[in-house]
Amino acid sequence: MSHFNACFRMARLLEENYEVTFAGFGFFQSHVKAQGFPFYPLKTVPFGLGFEHWVNTTLEKKKNAYWHSLKDRWSDRLFHLRDAELRQMLTTLRPDYLLIDAWQSTDFIVLYPYLRTHGIKAAFVQTMLSSTLDKGVPPLNSLAPPQASRKAHWQFHADQSMWTLLQKLKFIGKDNTAQINYGIKKNKIPRRYLSKKKSLLSPAFNDIDEFILAPIEMDFPGRPLLPHQHPIGFMIDAQRTDAVSKSFREIETLLSTSTQPVLYCSFGSLAYEHTGPIITFLEKLIAVAKAKAYVLLIASPIRAVRDNFKTLPPNVVIADSVPQLDVLSRASVFITHGGFNSIKESIDATVPMLVYPVYKHTDQRGNAARVLYHGLGLIGNLQRDTEAQIEEKLQELITNSAYKEKTAQLKRSGSGYPDSLFLELFNIIRPLA
Repeated sequence: MSHFNACFRMARLLEENYEVTFAGFGFFQSHVKAQGFPFYPLKTVPFGLGFEHWVNTTLEKKKNAYWHSLKDRWSDRLFHLRDAELRQMLTTLRPDYLLIDAWQSTDFIVLYPYLRTHGIKAAFVQTMLSSTLDKGVPPLNSLAPPQASRKAHWQFHADQSMWTLLQKLKFIGKDNTAQINYGIKKNKIPRRYLSKKKSLLSPAFNDIDEFILAPIEMDFPGRPLLPHQHPIGFMIDAQRTDAVSKSFREIETLLSTSTQPVLYCSFGSLAYEHTGPIITFLEKLIAVAKAKAYVLLIASPIRAVRDNFKTLPPNVVIADSVPQLDVLSRASVFITHGGFNSIKESIDATVPMLVYPVYKHTDQRGNAARVLYHGLGLIGNLQRDTEAQIEEKLQELITNSAYKEKTAQLKRSGSGYPDSLFLELFNIIRPLA
């Protein structure tokens, strides 16, 4: 959901001169349409990113998922399914431009021949900070500060090497890289577009325009920008409409009238294996809120999390969905897993953050490191922090005005990225060679 939310402001700017249609997995259709945009539902997933197991278990409900996944990799099934569906989409929509989420950059490999033949201009949209590995800048999955970048790089390479070895053994040589190389060779992707840089989540490309939905000031200093990379500011969509649950309605008056600090906690959507640690953490957080009389609003779409808390103090509410922009406008502290879009929205509302990264292999840890570095908030350990430590960190964020001042300072950096900058850059997207 967050990747769509990050793009709505950009889409509204483009609507002034273009017809804008979103495409993605059908699950997101109602949310995108609620924002006023047409939606083209897809049933396939990007290839080369390890989705085989999810497709075979969650979508197709197959037994012996490993063997089906192995067969899919060796037959390149996800590549061919994606190719057929995306070609049909472009044939139907007949776009002049295609913006591809950089997180699923392998779609460019699939579509390159079609895009070039039909003269469709393409660019990437980076809804996170740059995930490439650059000298002097810790990887985006690392908690390390800039001065520890060398050690962080060493750890990244060691982890990647071990992961690659295990994947090659597990899939008898047909790991993600082998699948991507198959697509590159099959569709004859020119070398000029192939980047030699390692990237955290999906392959990086050269010489294809990339719009980074953040000011460069959010990153660590020293991050090099290539000519095709264009930071375009926060791009917060103030018009976004979020679903609102009945339980949130019950706390609206309390949020508006309370003289006590308001804590907002959201960890986004989580895999099932993380619900246990989240529940344990929330038990401690609720105990702190009860003892200190803080107003605490917890947003969780995970039923297992909500069902665990049948009885709550009157100053605590758990809701499955809330209007996040509205809630942040009233919050004193935002307790978050470190999703990049949530961090941007917290900065826009000038709300200090307490970040508890959940996933080790995505950008959450790197985002948390940047929150700490820029003085926007503090970092916690989801499983190790005690009630006393949580209380101490919250008290620091509530009483020390420096954190709010730093968020306001970083928010002001966004003024250097006017809407006109993006529109000018969009209009000079280069055709594919």
